[in-house]
Amino acid sequence: MTQIARDRGRGGRQVDDVQGPGRDEPVRRQRQADLFDELPHRGRPVPLAPVTEPSSRTLLVLRLEGSSGEGDVPGKETALGAPADDEHLGLAGRCLAHADRGRRLADRSLVHAANPPRTGPRGDTAAVSEVLDALRREIEANGPITFADFMEIALYGPGGFFHDVRVGPRRDFVTSPHVHPVFGTLLWRAMRELWDGLGRPTPLRITEVGAGDGTLAALLADASDVPLSYTAIERSPRVREVLGRIAGVDVRDRLDAPADVVVCNELLDNLPFRRFRGDREVRIGLDGDRLIEVLTPADDDPPSSPTDDDERIAPVGAVAFLDRVARSLERGYALLIDYGGVGTTGGPVHGYRSHGIVEDLLADPGATDITVGIDVELIATEARARGLFAFPSITQRDALIALGIDRWLQEQLAAQGVQLEARDGRSAAATWSGRNQATLLVDPGALGRLRWLLLATPDLEPPGWLARGEG
Repeated sequence: MTQIARDRGRGGRQVDDVQGPGRDEPVRRQRQADLFDELPHRGRPVPLAPVTEPSSRTLLVLRLEGSSGEGDVPGKETALGAPADDEHLGLAGRCLAHADRGRRLADRSLVHAANPPRTGPRGDTAAVSEVLDALRREIEANGPITFADFMEIALYGPGGFFHDVRVGPRRDFVTSPHVHPVFGTLLWRAMRELWDGLGRPTPLRITEVGAGDGTLAALLADASDVPLSYTAIERSPRVREVLGRIAGVDVRDRLDAPADVVVCNELLDNLPFRRFRGDREVRIGLDGDRLIEVLTPADDDPPSSPTDDDERIAPVGAVAFLDRVARSLERGYALLIDYGGVGTTGGPVHGYRSHGIVEDLLADPGATDITVGIDVELIATEARARGLFAFPSITQRDALIALGIDRWLQEQLAAQGVQLEARDGRSAAATWSGRNQATLLVDPGALGRLRWLLLATPDLEPPGWLARGEG
């Protein structure tokens, strides 16, 4: 049962907890029943009394008991309440932190009352069969393959998971740009400071790698107040066709020079990686028609990072990607946004499909996303080995605070007050819900725990938002 259904069972009442723990209950719990009553499916108009909201001085929802940082204990962060929602608010959906039992998995769940996500494997059985056939041929020809080779075929080969657009409210998962457009506004502020640091080249050449459905590209184009040359990179011809419909975006299949800023949002976690247990490597073999894990002696010792389940992960795809980033940046920055940890991946290998976690990664290859968090410390070390400077990483929570999301939330609260004064209940409800939804971007139990790692060529200074975020 969804949170919406449970709240309707209590007479349609919904509370909005944006203050976090440690606040007085009358201020902390903001009742929004009057706002919901004003939505179009309600049977009668209801006069709106002013709703108790915190003052602008107490609204600083993001400055709760400190921010999530380098030394956080998993599961111990300050938690914001789940944003309230209603199927008639007209929003695309909402990303929720899933019940990962403290394993720090990526938050890619989506709830949308009017359009529930699909369940089970995707319907393209021909594509899944194509992936299985390719895997079997490879294993029969060469013996058990590395997990990286398995990922390459299952995710990026013909018929693989990313053969089509997988990200978006109606698809398998969402990322920050889908949660609220303010993410694009704030990310553009970060980009603009990078533009200043580069001496304001015109146009600013931004390359987004792993552009997905183009949501971030469209948001940055809308927010930009300077001339842009925007390039979107995707490997799949079908996905590039979708991106090609966005006006002003140059679509390519690989990262090449030149670029002033390279940006990747949740890309590195999907690049192929190898898996090790002790002195043996986890490979994928066959038992009859079934794919199985096979432990073989490790034949080399690639860069690796521990996970939370006693495995070591060698991010060979991410390391190879850094080679391309270093070649593409004659003078510039690369902003890598992903989930993970510092000195660890932050959680075990897992899968996603239809907004849910998949434990068995071998049961339905080609129909399941395969992912693990990145070790930002390892990625920074590999970037330095390629001549790039790696600034200390910060959480998305800290980055967006530094870029002004608290001020934006106050402005939205003020707008909601004006709408209530004007007795425009529907607009007030939509403003409240959008503000509430945007807090997911900084919730340390959800997307706020993503990490931002900024790389640069050696002659460039860190932007102001990075210093403010570290503070």
